[in-house]
Amino acid sequence: MSMEMMKKAVLGAAGAIALLGAASAQALTLDPAGADGQNYTFSGTTDLSYGSITASCTLELSGYITAGNETITSTNNDVSGPYPCGSVNISNLDVGDVSNIDSDGGQVTFDGVDVTVATFFQCNDGTVVADFHNDGSNPSYFTIAQQSFGNCTLETDTPLTIVPADSYSSDVNVSP
Repeated sequence: MSMEMMKKAVLGAAGAIALLGAASAQALTLDPAGADGQNYTFSGTTDLSYGSITASCTLELSGYITAGNETITSTNNDVSGPYPCGSVNISNLDVGDVSNIDSDGGQVTFDGVDVTVATFFQCNDGTVVADFHNDGSNPSYFTIAQQSFGNCTLETDTPLTIVPADSYSSDVNVSP
């Protein structure tokens, strides 16, 4: 191989590495721009099932988005509604990884989620994938398609919509 061809090969490889590095370093973009690290609260109805038993409960999630890390950190979750909803405890719903980001939103994956309902049952180490929707003129929201872990099944009945009074702004949108 001639010296000229070697130079071109090295330059080509360096260019490819630079492009790959730039693509992997791209963080998600938030609108409003000041939303990074600010608190947001979302609330909606979820169905939690264990075998043939289903509880339809209100789930409220509070947390913040870290754009640079492409994560959502859940700082609080509250389950309420008719019995047995008040006895539902969700743990390890801490940091979710944001992926598949486009102009319509993205997905958030929480690993290692545990659900306990009083002393009735417990489902451990689940993966919960929530879809985050940017809905243009309407506030953004989360949905959870039916998914199972252990003997539990979880899905949203009504989307988890933003609670403006408890949030940094009345809407937040993500994009690549």
